Amino acid sequence: EKGRKHRVDDISFRGNRNLSDDNLRSHLAIQQHHFLSRGRFSQKLLQKSVSDIEALYRDNGYEQIKVTPEVI
Repeated sequence: EKGRKHRVDDISFRGNRNLSDDNLRSHLAIQQHHFLSRGRFSQKLLQKSVSDIEALYRDNGYEQIKVTPEVI
């Protein structure tokens, strides 16, 4: 059984100074809503997105990266 449906209105980044927001967005499993879609969101997709962004930073030389998601 599926849970409640959510709509992803906005995805933003705070404290990001080294990689472009577009680059970070391209590594997200979560997707923002658009004309024909509510977007994609689940706790599993959120954790995958966090892991993928941390890996991206590590690949770019930032070993001590910590991503903290905030869902409003």
